[in-house]
Amino acid sequence: MPLELTHPHDQFPRVLRTSRRHNGGGAIIGSDTFFPNSRASFIEKALQRLGDSAHCEATGYRILFFKTTETFRQRKPFIEVSYFLLFSGLETYVRKALNDFNSKEVAVLLNKHLRKLGFKVFSFSESQLERSMDTYARLRNALFHSSKFEAHRTIRGSVHTYQLTDFYAQFLILVALVVVKATDFDDGHLNWDAWIDRQLLK
Repeated sequence: MPLELTHPHDQFPRVLRTSRRHNGGGAIIGSDTFFPNSRASFIEKALQRLGDSAHCEATGYRILFFKTTETFRQRKPFIEVSYFLLFSGLETYVRKALNDFNSKEVAVLLNKHLRKLGFKVFSFSESQLERSMDTYARLRNALFHSSKFEAHRTIRGSVHTYQLTDFYAQFLILVALVVVKATDFDDGHLNWDAWIDRQLLK
C-alpha cells in the first residue's frame, strides 16, 4: 500500500483561535525594563497584605484589591459593572478604614480618607468636578438606582450633567493608585496625580 505523504504544514490547523484578556487600562507601575525591582516589590507587598487576614478584615484591603482586578478579568466588560466594582471596593475600604458604616455622605468619607492618603481631592468643587468625590458618588447612585449613565447636580441654579464616560477613566486610575497606596508601595517613580494628568510616572 503506498504511503500517503503530507506536507509538514498540514499537521497544523489553518486557523488558531485565541482568547484575549481585556486590557485593564494600562499598568500603574513602570515596566521591568526600566524599573526591574518595582513590580516584584509590589507583588511581594500585595501578597503579604492579602495573606494577613486580620489586616484585610480591619481595612477591607482584600475587597478593594479583588474588586479592582475583577474589572479587567471580565471576559466582556460592561462599563456599569466595572464602575460599580470600583466604587463599591473603594467605599468598603474607606468605610472600614474610618470605621464609619452609617454615614450617608459617602463623598465626604471618600474625601476624608483619600486626603489622608495624600490624594488631592474634594468632597465637592465646582471648578474641579473630576477631583470631586461628589461627582463619582452621584454617578454610582444614578447607575445603581436608575440604571442611567449620567447624573445631575444643580449648581447656583443651573443643572449640570455628568456623563459616566467622561469620568470613568479618571476614576479607574484613581482606584488603582489607591490600591498601590494601600499596599504601602512607592518606588519613587509613581505620579500620584496620574488620574488627572494621565502621566503615570514622574
